[in-house]
Amino acid sequence: MAPRKMKKAKKKPVKAKKKVVKKKVKKAVRSKVKKTVKKKVAKKPAKKPKVLGKISHYYDRIGVAVVDVESTLKLGDRVLIKRGKKELKQKIASLQVNRTPIKSANAGETVGLKVDAVVERGATIFAA
Repeated sequence: MAPRKMKKAKKKPVKAKKKVVKKKVKKAVRSKVKKTVKKKVAKKPAKKPKVLGKISHYYDRIGVAVVDVESTLKLGDRVLIKRGKKELKQKIASLQVNRTPIKSANAGETVGLKVDAVVERGATIFAA
């Protein structure tokens, strides 16, 4: 017998394979940042205002405070009168002792001080 001829098998059309592109996933790389150490600068303590005196009485009709002077007070000085949260900044316009105008008062004296607003007994007078 004669060998049979084999039919050639039809080749199936080859499908074009899609190229699978693998994307390289980059890892989140943390940049190496040098940590700078902040030097702590020593803060200077807050400067305490100079205490000039305390108010011992207030005459509301004439707007005068009686002040027990602890440090020198002079006409024209800027002062801060403070009690609790209430504050009053003003320039000294009038100082009197026994109804006599004076230019300055020294520690230990009791003087009358004309004020621009109502102040309370016990308020402290600071240099502003």
